[in-house]
Amino acid sequence: DETDYSSGLAPNYEGNDISDFADEISGITDSDDNIVTIPLPFTFKYYGQIFDSIAVCSNGFLAKPRTTATSPTPGYIPSSSEPNGIIAPMWSDLAPHRSGGGDIYSYYDTSNNRFIIQFDSVEYYNTYGNVSFQIVIYDTASHPTPTGDNEIYFYYEHISTPDGYVIGIESPDGVDGLTYYTYHYLSISDLAIDSKRAIRITTKVPCDTLPPWLFYYGSLSYNDVGGDDDGIPDPGEEVAMKFEMKNGGRESAYGTVAKAISTEFISAADDESDFGDIIVGAVSDNFDDPIVFTISSLCPADTYLAVPIAVSANDGDFEDTLAFYIHIGRRTGISTPNNEFPQKFSIAHIYPNPFNSSTTIEVDVPQGNNGKPRLKLSLYDITGREIKTIYNGTITAGEHRFVFDSGNLKSGIYFVRADIGSKSHISKMLLIK
Repeated sequence: DETDYSSGLAPNYEGNDISDFADEISGITDSDDNIVTIPLPFTFKYYGQIFDSIAVCSNGFLAKPRTTATSPTPGYIPSSSEPNGIIAPMWSDLAPHRSGGGDIYSYYDTSNNRFIIQFDSVEYYNTYGNVSFQIVIYDTASHPTPTGDNEIYFYYEHISTPDGYVIGIESPDGVDGLTYYTYHYLSISDLAIDSKRAIRITTKVPCDTLPPWLFYYGSLSYNDVGGDDDGIPDPGEEVAMKFEMKNGGRESAYGTVAKAISTEFISAADDESDFGDIIVGAVSDNFDDPIVFTISSLCPADTYLAVPIAVSANDGDFEDTLAFYIHIGRRTGISTPNNEFPQKFSIAHIYPNPFNSSTTIEVDVPQGNNGKPRLKLSLYDITGREIKTIYNGTITAGEHRFVFDSGNLKSGIYFVRADIGSKSHISKMLLIK
């Protein structure tokens, strides 16, 4: 999605309303739970199979041609049950058949070699609100991929959250698939989709457009060198940031430098931090030349401040932005004062993330009437299998930090789940070794 900066494949939101000049898809809004097959203007290769048409369902998904199953209740991906060949930007029980319930359009944008299907202000069947989004399929003539499969983009113009929905893709035989988000169980993303978001589906590998792939690797530290030097970054203080970067790409990065980007609450120094040359697979650091920036005196205390870091190498041929978060007014390991309690139960932050060997998981526990509730903090792999219990015991109200050591775990996406009573919270983290 658009937050995956370091992959070199992050999409930008480029949704453009086509309702004024596009054709309504005939018959799809005639009745509830309807599905129609429409022709495509170019050959569509999907999971290695070739199609010249595609089924469009009023419940927010596409499927292989001549599919008849409409499935208003979102299912699991993948599944042997119909519908198969799912392309689901918003598989939910939708109601475009109602008067004023929205419209569904299609349009062949010849100037940009793409076919667009737009769900325009389509109402949810069981809940108040509506959704507007586009599925954009690009012709491989202008957007080639290593496998010849067409690239697909989801653009979300407007979302008001329904009761339940699924985002993902599935092979035509229902054997393989990828779930981006689901209300059923753990998935790749722990974040529900929101307005002005974008998702790109491609067979390109990360760094296809950026041969060196430089990403945060570990050993993040920051200190208030221009303040009271107590190790806690506060509003109005100058901060020095040090960390390691790894080159996971296919070409070496020469003359690698980085600097903070000025924002509303950050004033970046002009000097660049030198990481030197980073060959493929190597790790470098800026321990002797930290990135320096000043936190605005207007920055709210006790909050997480986003610190964007611009990275450049190979005389500017490689450019990327890394995102870090620092906790203003807090040092790792500091407990919440007795008279200050979080307002809600959550996994407040995981830092660093991505991480190399260990990371800190911060859990906020609000004050309640149950004395010392029992907290279970568990780790799951990408299949939803619980593989480790990080903590299981009673806990008091406040901020709590748990250091997690990856041990022998392999690189990949993992999920942390925190449970107290009937309440749960899930966050994603990425282990890179």
